[in-house]
Amino acid sequence: METLTEIASRDSEALRRLLDNIPVGIGIAAPVEADGTVRPDARIVYYNKRWVEMFGFDVGEVQTFGEATRRIYPDPEVHTRMLRLRKEAADGSPHGSYGEQTEIRAMGAGGRWLDLITGTVVVSDRLVVTMLDVSSRKQAELDLAITNARMNLAARVAQFGFWHFHVAEDREEWDANLCHIYGSDPGESHPRWEKFLHPEDREEAEKRLRKVLEQGGAYDSEFRIVRPDGVVRHIRESGFVVHDKEGRPISATGADIDVTEEKLAEQKRRESEQEHRAELERKLKTSLAAAAVAHEINQPLSAILLDSQMALARINGDSPELLQARQFLTSTVTQAERVVKTAERMMSLLRSVKTEHKVVDLGDVVRSAVLYAKDELRSHSVMLHTRGAKGGAKVSGDEGQLVLAVSNLLRNAIQAVASREHDAGQILVTLDRHKQEVTLAVGDNGPGLDESVLANAPLNTTKPEGTGLGLFIVQSVADNHSAKLEVGRSELGGAELRLIFPAAK
Repeated sequence: METLTEIASRDSEALRRLLDNIPVGIGIAAPVEADGTVRPDARIVYYNKRWVEMFGFDVGEVQTFGEATRRIYPDPEVHTRMLRLRKEAADGSPHGSYGEQTEIRAMGAGGRWLDLITGTVVVSDRLVVTMLDVSSRKQAELDLAITNARMNLAARVAQFGFWHFHVAEDREEWDANLCHIYGSDPGESHPRWEKFLHPEDREEAEKRLRKVLEQGGAYDSEFRIVRPDGVVRHIRESGFVVHDKEGRPISATGADIDVTEEKLAEQKRRESEQEHRAELERKLKTSLAAAAVAHEINQPLSAILLDSQMALARINGDSPELLQARQFLTSTVTQAERVVKTAERMMSLLRSVKTEHKVVDLGDVVRSAVLYAKDELRSHSVMLHTRGAKGGAKVSGDEGQLVLAVSNLLRNAIQAVASREHDAGQILVTLDRHKQEVTLAVGDNGPGLDESVLANAPLNTTKPEGTGLGLFIVQSVADNHSAKLEVGRSELGGAELRLIFPAAK
């Protein structure tokens, strides 16, 4: 086999082209001393193209081994070490290696630090230095190490556990965090996810796993597990399934997090909201009852007050009997006025009652109210028609209160048309949305209703046997929903009561 010297002497230009086209930087210096050292003033005889690209200088600019070493290795200790090269050829021949290849940092072109693997070889009296730039690889290794460290830190802080599933081998790999979440032994070689599933969640969780393995891609899931100590935990899982070219699942990778505390807090919040709602509804019922009682007191008391005032105005004379009667009636009027004011305050309590609101479809509210009024409609032979915006009549409110209000409007309309003798009673319920308002209207073909009914005192009624409580409830519900209650003429010819709500955002 020909040596490098023989090749060089035969075809130096071919060798030069060869060296210029390899991805390793090469520098050649001469001469090498007999003991294997290289003098600092040894002349540089050749740099290949890659060397010039890496370090930014050629033979015309840097001509000695010492100067090249200082440029490449600014650190004096490294500089000194590189100047003290020793021949270590094991066979004692004139051609040998100056030790194993070494990783080192050197100064590259433009002052950029390079991570290099360097080696030296003596060929006759020449020193051949090789430089392989591994900066990109080292940076990639560093970036990967940083990424892994960040992921591990994030996993520990967020209490994530990672897993990998080899589908063909039916084998799972869990990290220590996941073993901790599941209460599994970290030393277990092949943990099995399905054995931890809660019995009530097992069928659905396994069905979902089969589906994602078939479809591939990313997925999210929630399920419960039962740890070996019997404790039930809620798990939220995110994963990704990889398929081969034929569409078969190869592997799945994902992360699990224990969300038990979040679930318990959510359940506690719901229970608290339910308790709060129940308390508000209890207050509402109490206020309605108080309003009804106040109304029942107010009507006869108003009559007593009026009669006492009229009697007091008609008493004339100064006899002891008349003076005593005047005194008695004056006291009666004073006490009656106090009771009337107390009753009015009781009725105003309802105005301040608020309940929790959510988005409600008024179409559902109307259907519920109609269901409640079904028997009364049938018993009075009243025909009910509905017309409205499907899916677009959504408001923010309390569904129970809204059903109560619409039920009262329907009851009032039924009573208004029930006494018709010649033709059947009819009721029309409409829903309409215009811009940012939703209108719910209940009209009938009864005798109609004067708008002044809403301007009168609460619990006022136009029916001989009515209490006025229904309309009072409707007005109170309107107040609680920032809605307007209006009276108008129905297209059926009778009264129409309209509730106008702000549309839900």
